[in-house]
Amino acid sequence: MFGVIMKTKTFRFRKYKKKNVLLQMIVSRKQVILFFRT
Repeated sequence: MFGVIMKTKTFRFRKYKKKNVLLQMIVSRKQVILFFRT
């Protein structure tokens, strides 16, 4: 049971990490656009 919980937790964490990376990419892209505009 504990192993199953850990597996689901790591899976969720990976999903969250992927989302985080995407968000960071979008934010950095916006920052780059702002940087080039100024």
